[in-house]
Amino acid sequence: MQIIQRVALGSMSLVHFFGSTHAQATTVKPVAYQVQKPPLDTDWTYRLGTNPWPEHPRPQLHREHWLNLNGIWTYDRAGVAGNPLDPPQAEALSREVMIPSCIESGLSGIQDLDSTAMWFVRHFKVPDIWKKQNVLLHFEAVDYEATVFMNNVRVGHNVGGYFRFTVDITRNVLWGQDNKFLWDVHQAIDQMNQTYEIKADLESYNYRAGVLFRELTEQVERYACSGAVWTQTTDVEGEVNGLYTYDRRVLRPNVDQWKRDIDGLYKAAQKRGGFRG
Repeated sequence: MQIIQRVALGSMSLVHFFGSTHAQATTVKPVAYQVQKPPLDTDWTYRLGTNPWPEHPRPQLHREHWLNLNGIWTYDRAGVAGNPLDPPQAEALSREVMIPSCIESGLSGIQDLDSTAMWFVRHFKVPDIWKKQNVLLHFEAVDYEATVFMNNVRVGHNVGGYFRFTVDITRNVLWGQDNKFLWDVHQAIDQMNQTYEIKADLESYNYRAGVLFRELTEQVERYACSGAVWTQTTDVEGEVNGLYTYDRRVLRPNVDQWKRDIDGLYKAAQKRGGFRG
């Protein structure tokens, strides 16, 4: 079972938010952002603009002072493995990218189908009036592993692409000055011998595929191995004096077609070792 590789770069915001100085950095002019033509597009594909989702993503955490970091960042591939312990010193990377987006998508401006490790850079200023307050960097989601740097100092790390996480960057912010926000992202892809993979009978497959397959087998067991008739309760009220006959029509679906579909799922699950006996 193949899982589509995907990098979900979620919405980020700085909320009401002694930093290190910048290391010697190089200057590059990144390739300007431009929507790439995907295999399937619509007129709306090219009308998104460069300010996606300007609203606060989490109303319960809304504060008077906050900064939305969605928009144009810069991006570079980091090779197959990358090295989060050796971040690039460039103030900007080679290409502009839209955040949030998937690198494989045309909207990202990259449409790279073979990235496993990558770097992202964004610069921003924190107002002086935010001093003496904590600065929190919120990530809606990053798939799959992210290492976060603020002004070339590692400040956070997260594994898992389905959950929000927050990094406190108060000690690393330069108040009223330019701040460099850099992060390293590693994709979780279908490869052998990775820690999130499991062994199942004669084949290894990605953990996420295993979860999907387990849900499938549960559905097959529920519907293919149990016979029943489902009806919806109907309330009938009235007074009867004598014999009362009530006719109700029961719709019979195409059982043969349904049975063939379920039998096919059952045999596929049995072949994979989902059922014993």
